[in-house]
Amino acid sequence: LLLLQTLAVCWPAWSAVRLWRNGKRRAALTLALSAAARRFCSRWWQYLTIPLFAGAVGWLTNKVAVDMIFYPVEFGGLRLRTYPNQPLGWIGWQGIVPAKAGEMAARITDLVTNKLVDVEVVFRRLSPGKLASLLAPGVDRIAEDIVADIAPA
Repeated sequence: LLLLQTLAVCWPAWSAVRLWRNGKRRAALTLALSAAARRFCSRWWQYLTIPLFAGAVGWLTNKVAVDMIFYPVEFGGLRLRTYPNQPLGWIGWQGIVPAKAGEMAARITDLVTNKLVDVEVVFRRLSPGKLASLLAPGVDRIAEDIVADIAPA
């Protein structure tokens, strides 16, 4: 049975090669394509499931990668040994972005204050009276909250 299956697969290919070498290129292509079509029609469902499974695997790996970048926010696992600003401990994991949040924030503020914006120019353009009127309600509320925490009534 295995010999017959092998022969059924190889015979059209061998015949197509023989026809191609004899100069009958159109007949060789017709034979090869008809053999491929017969093989596809006998197992069409197998060929159509390939992109479905490949898409599912690709989606799953991308989802896991994005989740590993952002989650968990706190270290999950046993804190036997962890390294500063690193998401990986001996047993456990923390998202890459949460693990390096402080370092990333420091770099971004350095970049913005040193390369993009001149801090002195920004403060010169601010109107002190307008800024005070905008901040006053919030400052008053925060001051009341602090006083209430320190000296409860």
